[in-house]
Amino acid sequence: MDDILYTVDEAAALLKLHPKTLRIKLREGALQYTRVGKQYRITRQQLQDYCGGTLPTPQSVTTTRQAIASCVVDVDAISPEESTRITNMLMASLRNPGEQSAGINTRVDNVYYPEIGKLKVLISGDIEACRGLMALLDALLKNR
Repeated sequence: MDDILYTVDEAAALLKLHPKTLRIKLREGALQYTRVGKQYRITRQQLQDYCGGTLPTPQSVTTTRQAIASCVVDVDAISPEESTRITNMLMASLRNPGEQSAGINTRVDNVYYPEIGKLKVLISGDIEACRGLMALLDALLKNR
């Protein structure tokens, strides 16, 4: 267990300190550390020696795999009114509970360039939600 090397952020979280505070203590020599390249690494034993007690045993983190997709769609030769209509439809579709799946927030950002009549749509989130938004966008563009 003493072979584990913690990053400054991980060690700061264990000590309940801000990472900047821990870096200052490392530079001052208040806490022993190991250098890996240009970064500080601290062993569990060094952390225990510094705080004068035992640290809680790290819990194993259980995570589920998440796949997040993102895409950018450029729509040329579009009027401001049509851009607003498409943007509103996409944003309204995000309010459907089915669009928020697997705890991943689906996000749609839009930028309209009136001087060149161009709409840029950025979609990110769960793959299925992105697929649904892309199908909606495709349908809205075909119904011009």
